[in-house]
Amino acid sequence: MKKIVKLIALNPENVHNTSTYLLKAYAEKNEIIRKECDIKLQFFNSIYPMQSNAEEIYLQQIVENNPEIIGFSTYCWNIEIILRLIRKLKKILPMSLIFLGGPEATGRKEELLYAYSEIDCVLAGEGEIAFQKFLLFVLDKISIANVPNLIWKDNNKLIENPHESVATLDDIPMIFSGGVANPNDIGHSLYSFETKRGCEYKCTYCLHHKGFHEIREFSLEYVFSELQVLLKSDLKYIWIIDPCFNENEKRSIQILDYIDKYNYKNIEFGFEIRNETMSQEFIKKVCSMKCIRFIAIGLQTLSKKTLRAINRESDMEKFNRNIELLRKYSDTLVIHVDLIYGLPFQTLEDYKQSIDYVLEMGCQIFFQPLKVLPGTELAAQTKVYGIKYDTNPPYSVLETNDFSFNDMHNALLINGVLNIFQCDSQIRKGMEKIKKEEGVSYSKLFFQIGKYLWENGQKEYFSNYYKMTLSKIETDLVDAVFAIYNRKFPVNNYNSKYVQLDWGSIAMQIVMP
Repeated sequence: MKKIVKLIALNPENVHNTSTYLLKAYAEKNEIIRKECDIKLQFFNSIYPMQSNAEEIYLQQIVENNPEIIGFSTYCWNIEIILRLIRKLKKILPMSLIFLGGPEATGRKEELLYAYSEIDCVLAGEGEIAFQKFLLFVLDKISIANVPNLIWKDNNKLIENPHESVATLDDIPMIFSGGVANPNDIGHSLYSFETKRGCEYKCTYCLHHKGFHEIREFSLEYVFSELQVLLKSDLKYIWIIDPCFNENEKRSIQILDYIDKYNYKNIEFGFEIRNETMSQEFIKKVCSMKCIRFIAIGLQTLSKKTLRAINRESDMEKFNRNIELLRKYSDTLVIHVDLIYGLPFQTLEDYKQSIDYVLEMGCQIFFQPLKVLPGTELAAQTKVYGIKYDTNPPYSVLETNDFSFNDMHNALLINGVLNIFQCDSQIRKGMEKIKKEEGVSYSKLFFQIGKYLWENGQKEYFSNYYKMTLSKIETDLVDAVFAIYNRKFPVNNYNSKYVQLDWGSIAMQIVMP
């Protein structure tokens, strides 16, 4: 009888993670594993469970078929629910081997193994080779010393085997053209598509370069073969998860050419780029493709001192020029610019200036507080910069030497209104009219309205605004603008019941390292 192996992915809402597909595909290259193991994949929505008993439902599905080996792909957004699940799993299936992989387990390997006896081991870093050889070890085909990336405890002593990654990415079997998975089973979720691994940049707050020390690419033949199946599917959205899609611009354009030629169903695409490295050719290509719904650009802050501290200096002259060119060649492309607040040396005033700069350029903002991810260089520098942060995932900053806790609160007030500004075009037009007539900056407008809403008990704007009706938002904005400026907020009759989040915003949340 085959050993039942389950790989569990707890994904954010509307996002479909690919990592477990790749583990299964690579493991089953081995004939022994194909004969002696039945590898099953299970996907759950971990972020917004609709039922209060969601964890119990997950648990019941995981224990079906009595799996002997259970693996979880861990990230900062799902680690807490996973830790709760494994404590229950070990009580129900005490003989099952439970292992963790992914960036969260890699960064917290020692802490997790000592704090949770239910975790038998961690497969750190890249997982394909590690998972395959781990199964061979469990099947008594190789010794434990021959399992790369494996970390476990022996007599309460932590042992970590040498690391190994796939040298040639094409050695990983194709998922869709190889028959491992059917894209039509994914539904309308955002699908994460990988064309390469690694990042040449060394931002101190990021884990991308920590996991993959050099840039490796899937061949164009491999990419095109997978795209051939994806572009014929019923998928609606594909997010290319490369940390910097345009790092090899010639190759990126070839991929875009293929999508442009064969995307008959008009599946929408998005990806993250490094602005300063874009050529006019790349810009024109992106802008010519209506299926490119949005692009994401990492700016983080305008503060030069901060950018130097996080090892991310930018050529702002070229940044400005490229944004202008994107705007020149397309009036439909949504440009998301990433901003982080609470970085070293950064002040609230810096953050406000960054917001005003991005919005004046006609871009949208994806913002988030600094997340002090375990294993990053910045995590080891927190005392230097006076960074205090929540030690529970997602490790959000609380205050720094230059960004006080009160500043964090004021940033929250700004961000709450910024969200509303960005998610409805009519509301945005109304705010822009008020801004112009009052002669204030975006950040000042957002702060004043946010302060009014907070002080009048409208705290939902800063937590679950996406559940609010537009008519409710409209009414509150009318009250706020009248109270602050003694003027009427321009309103229209809305047909939509709920504020609609851009799927790109969801994508950006999931691809953050």
